[in-house]
Amino acid sequence: MVKYILLAIMLCLSMLGLAEFLHGLKIRLTAPSKRAATYLLVFLSEDNAERQIMSVAEQRLWLGGDYCDRIIAVNTGLSDESDRACRYIAEKYGIYYCTPDELNAEIGNCLPVLNQNN
Repeated sequence: MVKYILLAIMLCLSMLGLAEFLHGLKIRLTAPSKRAATYLLVFLSEDNAERQIMSVAEQRLWLGGDYCDRIIAVNTGLSDESDRACRYIAEKYGIYYCTPDELNAEIGNCLPVLNQNN
């Protein structure tokens, strides 16, 4: 019985790995050679802000540049304790941490094309 359970688990994991491999292959074949810069914008909510920012940081560690080029975390009115924890995590993992007021300036820095048109 245990043998069949382990076999089923191994089969599921191997199917997930195969699906991920095929997805990566499809992206490599269909994507153009020049890659656009990608940004991830995360609005942190009070109930689980630390978990949100750690989740995106870990995804970036695992997937590297394929996940995104830069992460921007926005404090949407967190408590002082959550704010300190999120700032620490952001500094540790190279995430830009800002308030909604600072977000406009950061978007201008990320998108220099907007500045050329003005």
